[in-house]
Amino acid sequence: MPELSDALHQLYDDEARVYSTPSRGLSSLSSAARAARRRTMLRSGALGCVGAIAVTGLVLGTLQFVRPDAVEPLAPPSPSASVAAGVTWDPESAAAIATEGFEVPECGEEFAPEPVEVGSVLPIVAAGFEEAWDVLPEQVAITITFEATDGTDVRFLGSDWSYVATRDDVVVATDVYLDSLELLTTGPASTSPSNVAMWGRWMCDAQADLQALYYSRDYDPMDHTEEERAAIDEDYRAVLAAHEEIPAGTYKVYAVTPVVFGEQVAAALKLKGMGATSVGSLRSDLAGSIFDDDPRIAPYCVGTNETGISCNPPPEVVAEVLTVGVNPEHVLDRPWGVAISAPVSVEVP
Repeated sequence: MPELSDALHQLYDDEARVYSTPSRGLSSLSSAARAARRRTMLRSGALGCVGAIAVTGLVLGTLQFVRPDAVEPLAPPSPSASVAAGVTWDPESAAAIATEGFEVPECGEEFAPEPVEVGSVLPIVAAGFEEAWDVLPEQVAITITFEATDGTDVRFLGSDWSYVATRDDVVVATDVYLDSLELLTTGPASTSPSNVAMWGRWMCDAQADLQALYYSRDYDPMDHTEEERAAIDEDYRAVLAAHEEIPAGTYKVYAVTPVVFGEQVAAALKLKGMGATSVGSLRSDLAGSIFDDDPRIAPYCVGTNETGISCNPPPEVVAEVLTVGVNPEHVLDRPWGVAISAPVSVEVP
């Protein structure tokens, strides 16, 4: 896709800085994994506006998602005979296993599932309408935690930032990253700062209008003059302004998450113990991780501390660096799958 124009790039940069700033205890994008995805979007020179919008919430065709008629949770892979000898951290593959067979509910589809627990893990969602920061419109603030339905708190891999919102049981907003897992826990310790939020500009209607705008203009910076690009940017901002407010109505918000146990949890615990702040972003951001001075990574890095360092080691090197010894006691043999919370209703005036 064509590059973002300077004006659009600046808009996304400005919004990304805003989103990472807490307000009244709410930090919409404080999860390191979500921040890594946002940074990737902003840094990419190959994303057009339609692509950027898709990354923020409408990449529905590429994600796996529980349907109301979801199949039974999958049995996890059998533990290796020698987990203590080393487990390779690979959350993407684990997420693919946990979400196998599930489809994503598309904008406009009916969605009214019953709660789904996996391995005795059940998401709990809280949400409420409130004024946002001075530079943003009102929002529905969403917090996701987890409870153990069998009374025994456990650690698992999952997502505490993914949700689907409906109005009259029809999907009107999604923000789902089911392929990026973090180390989570049930019980009191599951209270997370990774709160998320729903804005009018990220709802299905707004994103459809933005896509229609760019498809209708056949947007390509190489084929437009500076004045034409400025006009397109102005139209883009006008669409955002038209969708700043969330339409009035009663919404239902569902938390959605893969639930993964087994060796990958043990590997995540080991990496956390080594000092990793976000295990979810390790594979995509080794340059800024606990491994940034690893001699196996350095030959594949370019840039400076002033300009920014990027590293692109081959998969076999990544696997070697991210293979760690684990405690076999942390390898729980429980079902994997996708869990869905009971919905919480939010009245938007």
